[in-house]
Amino acid sequence: MTPRVLLRDRREGLWLALSEPCATFVARDASAVVPVVEAAADAARSGARHVAGFLTYEAAPALDPALTVRAPGRLPLAWFTAFAQATPVPAPTPCGPLPQLHWRPSLDESAYRRAIATIRELIRAGDPSQVNFSYRLRAE
Repeated sequence: MTPRVLLRDRREGLWLALSEPCATFVARDASAVVPVVEAAADAARSGARHVAGFLTYEAAPALDPALTVRAPGRLPLAWFTAFAQATPVPAPTPCGPLPQLHWRPSLDESAYRRAIATIRELIRAGDPSQVNFSYRLRAE
């Protein structure tokens, strides 16, 4: 099976199936993030390529050294693939009801309340310019 990416082109208002991957750009450390983003942008600007990928939150210090993040996880900091083909396709249809999942948070209630209290104190002190508090939810 050929790898494909399905995405919505909001500018054109249609769905595209990207296929025929021709180059992949991966950054596993901060020094490679900017070159990978530039290589992906160059591929997209070439006119014959469509690019899909992601940057993790942990890539932020590569873009602004003033930002601090936790240690990178298993994902690369940046990953982009250039595709040679983009085919318009019909909008996807729902595949039916989702299974009932039993979500478990990575924080218990007391850890959550402590984190919120810390964030509120930092805000009162005028420390953060932005707070994005999140935690993992897991399900089988």
